[in-house]
Amino acid sequence: MKSLAKLMTLLGFPPVAGVILAVLLTSRTPLNLLELSRKTGYVKSHLSQTLKLLHARDIVDFYVERKKKYFIVNNQGLLKALREHIHVLIDSLNQLANITDNQEFRRLYSEVFGDLKGK
Repeated sequence: MKSLAKLMTLLGFPPVAGVILAVLLTSRTPLNLLELSRKTGYVKSHLSQTLKLLHARDIVDFYVERKKKYFIVNNQGLLKALREHIHVLIDSLNQLANITDNQEFRRLYSEVFGDLKGK
């Protein structure tokens, strides 16, 4: 759970987003707000705010049944957000490698990240 929380903070989300995703990804069924609160230890209001953020980025979906919202991970949305972030990191590294005069950095960069250039 900690690694997913750290990953979500890198994407600009609060750590609780990673906790929510970890719980939803390991759950066999969609969960409502009360179930998420019990499983994560966070209060419903805190979860609700974060779920709205995740839903706005298409990372979490929900459906309503008997006046309760049930939440599930949108796998495609999560992977899209991760892919976009990885491309931003690669572009930033490529720009740094292209502007630096530090030859050792350029050599090491090419060894480590050479296969990622231009992807």
